[in-house]
Amino acid sequence: MKITKSILFNIFIASAVIGLGISYSKIYLFHIILVLFIIFSLINNKFKIDISEVKTKRHYFLIIMFLWYILSTLWSLHKLYSIMYLGYLFFGIFIVYSIVYKATNEQELSKLFKILAILFSIEIFICLLEGLGIFRYPISPFSKLVVYFGREIDGNLLINTDSSVLNELMHMPTGFRWNTNNLAIIMNLLLPFVLFHKNNKVKIIFSVLILFIIYSTSSRGNLIAFLIIITLYFGFFLRKNFLTLAFLLLTLIPVFLTFSKNSFLVSKLENSFEAIKIFTTQKAYGENSLSYRQKYIENGINALLDTYGLGVGAGNSGNEEYHQNVLDKKTGRVSLHNFWVEILVDGGVIFAIFFYIWYISLIISLYKVYLKSRQNKTLEYFSASCSLSLAGLIFSAIAGSSVIYEFPMWILFGFSIAVINLNYNNKSINIQ
Repeated sequence: MKITKSILFNIFIASAVIGLGISYSKIYLFHIILVLFIIFSLINNKFKIDISEVKTKRHYFLIIMFLWYILSTLWSLHKLYSIMYLGYLFFGIFIVYSIVYKATNEQELSKLFKILAILFSIEIFICLLEGLGIFRYPISPFSKLVVYFGREIDGNLLINTDSSVLNELMHMPTGFRWNTNNLAIIMNLLLPFVLFHKNNKVKIIFSVLILFIIYSTSSRGNLIAFLIIITLYFGFFLRKNFLTLAFLLLTLIPVFLTFSKNSFLVSKLENSFEAIKIFTTQKAYGENSLSYRQKYIENGINALLDTYGLGVGAGNSGNEEYHQNVLDKKTGRVSLHNFWVEILVDGGVIFAIFFYIWYISLIISLYKVYLKSRQNKTLEYFSASCSLSLAGLIFSAIAGSSVIYEFPMWILFGFSIAVINLNYNNKSINIQ
């Protein structure tokens, strides 16, 4: 079979979606495919791209980000952490650029979407089986087979004798993501693409599946993010579509009531809102996730102040010097568990402001495309979904330890910029 540029691209994107899902220890299939992709493309001169087809400049900011983080290694305390972080950035930016320069027209963007839809649907199906206790993906901390992939079984499975706790752990889905919080973040990234789907059956079935998966991960922050995304969906995108709204409500209410009979979903929602209230209005005490998260952020901000707002350098926000009161004895480091604070502490105040502006501008631009592209249903669907997905990430990214190494986020960035570029090429609306 002749290997073409399109085949190389498709394999590369597929490996990015799967990420840790096919790996041994710290080596992913993605890493191998990336190296082969670059070598083969250079040998066969397949890196030629038509720059004229890419009229947007939104992706240029990521190069500025990469250069700034390289510069920040000059004052970072731990150069190795900075190099590792720069590696994450390189992988992510490479994904973004490969999408932006490959999917320059509606046909290519639609092909890419089909590949993504198939792969993420497979992951959702795997997570469903995991949540029901029917199947456990081998590369999961809750799988006994994970030791054959250069990783360790979750310690709670080895030392915990409480049957109810073990049962909950064994029903927690991880999919391709290893971490339950990160899986829930990815599910919320996918939710808007489900909500805007033209097929109501697909819309309802996958919305319920995503809710079930997030519920099964016990990620309180992502459960709230799910509700926020639904609220934004109705408030900004379906204000005039009362039939769709009514259809969704009539379908979801019975599901909600089914959960409510056992009070599981209701209690989790109440617990989630109570956790947010405590986290934002008072100091949490004791050894629990809320108190740790507060300490992580407080330590990070103090470290930022010590640099007079310059930032502690790429990947250095979790250094042991800043977190002696909550230090992870096993790794010697912590994660801030808030991506937006991580950007602020690592990159500094000025860079963080520019990053936030860049990010919000993507959301606004995509929403403008959505409002003006009613005659092009493909562009309308992609722009609406990307806009809401990026908006939802603002809230869901707070729940995980970090999302810098989550390839689906970078795929979303690339896809979103490609959608904006497609709009430029179609000349449907002028966006600066």
